[in-house]
Formats: sequence, C-alpha cells, structure tokens
Amino acid sequence: MDEPTAAPTSMLASSHVVGRGETLSLIAQRHGVGVDRLRQANRLRGDRVRVGERLTIPAAIMAGTPE
Repeated sequence: MDEPTAAPTSMLASSHVVGRGETLSLIAQRHGVGVDRLRQANRLRGDRVRVGERLTIPAAIMAGTPE
C-alpha cells in the first residue's frame, strides 16, 4: 500500500505577522493569494490590518485541483 505523500511546503497554509506600513493587498501579493481569499481566511470584514497582527495565509490553489 502506498503511503500518502506530503504536500509541498508552498501548498500548505502559513502565517504572516503584519509589519509597519504593510497593507492587506501588499501581503496578499507577496504571498501569491487574492485579497478576497486572505480576507476570508482571516474573517476580516475590511482591508484594515494592525501591526503585530498574525494573519493566516491560505494555501495556493494549483490549476486543475478542486477547491
């Protein structure tokens, strides 16, 4: 029986601590995710983030894989 293989690190959810001057859109762009997905993953209603806030960065979705 084959053992399941681990997903590549780039496919796993990670986190990001907001630094001074960072915006939600900048963080999303840096991590290659959409602002809407980032907002949804962190249950944010708007675009405001605070310095020191820890955000969950959702895993990237590969083309051809179900969401």
